[in-house]
Amino acid sequence: MNFRSSFLKLIFRSSGLLFCLALPAITDASLPRQSHEKLASVSGLEANHATDLPAPAITGNFNATARQFRLDERGPGSRDFSVKMVWSPTRETALFAGANHGAPHRLNDVWEYSLAKNSWHLLYAPDPDRPYSGLGKNPQGVYAEAGILREARGGPAVRGHTWWGLAVDEKRDQLLWMNAWVGVDKAFEDLDLDPGDAYAGPPLWSFDPGTGKWRPVITEGPYPEAGFGGALTYVPDRDSFIWYIHNWKAAGLWEYFPGENRWRALLTRKALKQYRKKSRKAPGEELVMVHDAAGNRLIAQQGQSTFHFSFEDRQWQEMATDGPFGHDARSPAWYMPERGQVILWHRRQHQLWTYDPQTRHWQKLQPEGPAMPRAKGRLGYFDPKRGVFVIMARDRVWVYRPPAKE
Repeated sequence: MNFRSSFLKLIFRSSGLLFCLALPAITDASLPRQSHEKLASVSGLEANHATDLPAPAITGNFNATARQFRLDERGPGSRDFSVKMVWSPTRETALFAGANHGAPHRLNDVWEYSLAKNSWHLLYAPDPDRPYSGLGKNPQGVYAEAGILREARGGPAVRGHTWWGLAVDEKRDQLLWMNAWVGVDKAFEDLDLDPGDAYAGPPLWSFDPGTGKWRPVITEGPYPEAGFGGALTYVPDRDSFIWYIHNWKAAGLWEYFPGENRWRALLTRKALKQYRKKSRKAPGEELVMVHDAAGNRLIAQQGQSTFHFSFEDRQWQEMATDGPFGHDARSPAWYMPERGQVILWHRRQHQLWTYDPQTRHWQKLQPEGPAMPRAKGRLGYFDPKRGVFVIMARDRVWVYRPPAKE
C-alpha cells in the first residue's frame, strides 16, 4: 500500500465518517501493473503448477456490524461448517455465505470473490449479530412474515451453517441457501410469538446478487425435511436443485424446481431405510456432493466412500472406499466440467485430489510452485472459466491449474 492510500485510509477512519466509494468496474487492463502481470501469469499457468497473487482487495458498503468484526479489513473468512463457495457463471465470480457455530459472530452477510479483480466484494452487509439460539438481547427490527423471521432489511434472522447446502441458480442468477438451524422456537418466543406459527416447510432462502436482497422460498407441500449436514446442488440440464439429507433426524433426496416453485421426492426416508435392509449403502450426513454433467449423475464423497446417484433408476451406489476423507467442513469438492472430474481440497491435510468417475479412481496431486496457504480463515473454489483452483488467504491468493486428464 503506498503512502497516499495509507494517508487517505487514516483520514477516513479517524474522522469516523461513513462513506462508500463508487468504484468503476475494474477490468484487467485497469489493474495496477503488478496485479496485471500476475493475472497474465494465471492465464499462462502450466498444468500442475501454482502461482501466488497479492492479498485480495476488499470492497463494499460496510456497515457498523461489518466494521465491528473487521470484515472491511479481513474479508469473510471461513466459518466452521460454512466453507462452501459456489460459482456464478453469470457474474464469473464465486459466492459465499453462511454463519459460524458461535464465535466470533453469526452473520447473514453475502460475498463474492473475483479472480479477474483479485478482490472480495461485500454484496450484503450483515444485519445485527445473533446468538446460537434465539435473537439475543436486542431483537429490535425482527419481524415475522408467513411464519418466517426476517431482519428489518429482509435477511434471515435465524442463521445456520451452510454445510453443503449452498448452490447457485445458474438460469436466474440467484444464490440458494438451505438455512437449517436450532433455536427457531426460542427466536419466536423472544418476540412474544407462538412457535407453532412458524413456517413448517424447509428453510430455503434465495439471495439476488443484482439487487442485494434476501427472500425466503415458500412452497406448498409436499416438501422435504431439512436438518443438519445436508447437500444442495443445482442441475442445469434439469433446471432444478437436488437436496439430499441422511442423518439421525431427517432423510430423503428431493428435487426443487425454481421455475414452478415446487418439490418432488426422488428418494423418501422410507426408501433410504430399505438400503440398510438390502445391505446397500448411501451417503450419510456432512457429505460433499456435485453434479457430474458428463455422466448425468450426482457424485458424493462422505468419509472415504464415493457414491454415484443415477437419475434413471433413482439409486445410490457405492463406487469406491479408498478415497480422501470427504466432509463439508474439512474437505470441500467441486466439479471440473472441462475434465469431467471432481477436485477435492483436504483443508486440514493441505492436499488436493481428483476423482475420475469413468475409472472410479482418486489421484493425489503434487502441485509444483509455491505451497498452498495454511493460515486460518482461508477459503477456496474451482474457477471453471479459467480452469484453475483458487485459495484466498488474507496475505495472498494461491492459484493452481490441475493436470490434464490422462
